[in-house]
Amino acid sequence: MFAGYLRHYDPIPDPAALADQLLAAINPYATADRSGKVAGPNMVLVQTQLNTTERARLGSIPARCPGTGNAAVGWVRLKNRSELLRVLDVNEQGDGPSDLELVLAAYARWGSEAARQLRGEFAFGIWDAERREVYLARDPLGTRPLFVSRSSEAAVFATSLAAFRNLPGIQDAADPIWMACYIADLATGPQGPMALRDAVRVQAGHWAYLGATGLRTQRYFTLRDDAPWEDSPQPHWLVEYRNQLEAAGAFGADTDGLLGVETSGGLDSSTLVALAALTRPDGGRGVHGLGYAVFERETDLILATSAMWGVECNHIFTRWDNGPEGELERRMDIFDTVVGHPCQHGSVLGFTEVLSAAQTIGVRVLLSGFGGDEGVTSQGFEVLDELARRARWRELLLNFPSRPVARPARVAQWLRGSRAQRASALDRATQARMRRVEAIFAPEIANAVLELQRPNATSPTPSANSTVLVSLNSPWRDIRLEQSAIYATAFGLEYRWPLLDADLIQQYLSTPAVWKMSHGVGRYLHRSTMSDLLPKPIVDYRPKHMGRRLDLTPAARYQTAASGGKPTTASAKSIHPEARALFSTRARRHVGMLAEVGAVRAQRLSLWLGRRHVP
Repeated sequence: MFAGYLRHYDPIPDPAALADQLLAAINPYATADRSGKVAGPNMVLVQTQLNTTERARLGSIPARCPGTGNAAVGWVRLKNRSELLRVLDVNEQGDGPSDLELVLAAYARWGSEAARQLRGEFAFGIWDAERREVYLARDPLGTRPLFVSRSSEAAVFATSLAAFRNLPGIQDAADPIWMACYIADLATGPQGPMALRDAVRVQAGHWAYLGATGLRTQRYFTLRDDAPWEDSPQPHWLVEYRNQLEAAGAFGADTDGLLGVETSGGLDSSTLVALAALTRPDGGRGVHGLGYAVFERETDLILATSAMWGVECNHIFTRWDNGPEGELERRMDIFDTVVGHPCQHGSVLGFTEVLSAAQTIGVRVLLSGFGGDEGVTSQGFEVLDELARRARWRELLLNFPSRPVARPARVAQWLRGSRAQRASALDRATQARMRRVEAIFAPEIANAVLELQRPNATSPTPSANSTVLVSLNSPWRDIRLEQSAIYATAFGLEYRWPLLDADLIQQYLSTPAVWKMSHGVGRYLHRSTMSDLLPKPIVDYRPKHMGRRLDLTPAARYQTAASGGKPTTASAKSIHPEARALFSTRARRHVGMLAEVGAVRAQRLSLWLGRRHVP
C-alpha cells in the first residue's frame, strides 16, 4: 500500500506530520511488515509493505535515486525481472535491486514508456524531481488499485480512498451518483463516479502524469483479438497455453512463506491448488487450502485435489453466513476503515473467515481463482455463433450441446430464436432496473444513474473472444478486484489472481475458437490442459453449481419462508440527510419504499456519512 501528496505552489506546513497521517490511513491495523516515508517541502511519499518474498525485503521504501532526486512508491511484483536486469544492465549482486528499484531504473531509461516495458502485478507512483510531477501506472489487468484526487492547490494519489480524508486542499465530499448506485446495488464502472466526488481511478493498462497542470493519462496496453480461424485443433496451441498457465501459476505461488489457496472444488480454484504444488520447491507441503464447502459436491472435490497434490492442510468452513450477532457490523467497520467507503461487492466481505484463518496460521499470500470465468475459463459457447456466421453447418451440428438425435431440431430452433430471445431478455431486465431507479430517486439523480447503466446493455458481435473482452471490462470485476486487494491488507495478506495474467489471457485470445468449445463441452482448452493435473471428476464436471446447499438449517429455511424473503425496511430517522436528499419526494415521505432497492445499504451508507468527519 502507498500514498503520495503534492502541494503545487505553497510548501506543506508540516510534511512529517502529514506523512504519519498518510501512513496511519493505509496501515490502520498495523499489519504491514515495514514502512517508510520521504517528506519534502512540496511532496510526501509513504509506503507500507508485506514481506511475501525474499525480493520484497530488498532495498529501501520508498525507493530513491540519489542522482536525479526521483523517488518511487509502489505495490509491485515483476514477472519479467530477469529480462529487465539484463536490458537495464543492473547488477543483482548483494542486496539489490528490489522490484521497486527496478521500476525506478526503468523510468530513468524509458520515461513515460516505462510501464509498457513491465510485466506483472503493479501500481506505483514516481516523483519526478525535474518535472515536479508524479508518474503513475497500473498493470494491464488492474490487479493493484490506484486512485487520484486533485485541486488547484494540491493532489493526492493512493491505493485506498481512506488516505484522501482530511488533507489540506483536497475535497473529500461524497459523490451523490455513487451513493445512489450503492443503494441500488448497481456498479459504477471503471470510468464512473467514485465514493468521493473529486476522486478518479487510474485505469488498468494506463500511465498518467499528475501535477499542477492536471492529470494526463494514456493507455499503454490493449489485449488483442487476433485468433486465426482453424477448422480442426492443432496440438501446438495446447502446449503454448500450458506453458503460459504454468508460468502464471509459478508467478502467483512465488512466496518464501506459507501459501494459501482459496478452494471450492471447482475447476478454477482446483487449478491453482495443482499449479501451486506443481511449481513450488516444497510441492504441496507449504500450501494451505482455505474455503467453504456448503454445497453437496464441494467437500469431496476439494479433498480429491488436495490428496492428489499432497496438500495436507485444508481449512474448510461448512457455513457461509454473516456469523454471530455483531460480526457483520465488525467486518463492515474494518472494510470502511481500510478501503475508505462501504463495501459494494458482497463476496469481498463473504471471505472474511478465510482471511482471518489465513492470518492466524501465518499465510501471507492468498491465491484466488477469481477472474477465471471472465477470461481463460470462460465457457466459450459463443463459438456456436462463430460457426453459424461462417456457415460451418457440419461443425455446428457436431458441437451443439444436445443429444445427437435431437441436435438438428435444436440447432434449427437456436438459429431462429436465440439471438432475439437473448436481446429481449436483456431489454426486459434493463427496463425493470430503470423503473426501480426512476421510482425511488429524484429525477436528476435517476437520470444520471441510468445514463451510467445504459452502456452495459450493449454487446459486440457474439464470439468467444468478444465475450472475454467484455467480461474483463465488467465494472463488477474491477470493483471486486480492487476492494478485495485492499481489504485483505487489513489481515496482513496479499491477494493474487494467477488466472488474471496478461500473458495467459493473451495466449487464450490468440488461440483458435476450435479449442474453446468442442462437442458441447465448454472451457475446452483449459479442461484439456488440466486433464492430467486434476482428478477426472473435476475436469469432466460441466455445471457451475455443486448440488444442493447444505448450510441452511431447517430453522433458517423456515424463518426465510415465514418472512417471505422481505428485505429490512428503514426509518426516516436512520437515513442521513445527504442520503435522504437523493430520493424522490414520494420516497422521502414513504421511506419504506427503500425496500425496493436496499434499505440495509441506505442505512450502512448513512453510518459512513455520519462518521466521515469525526476525528
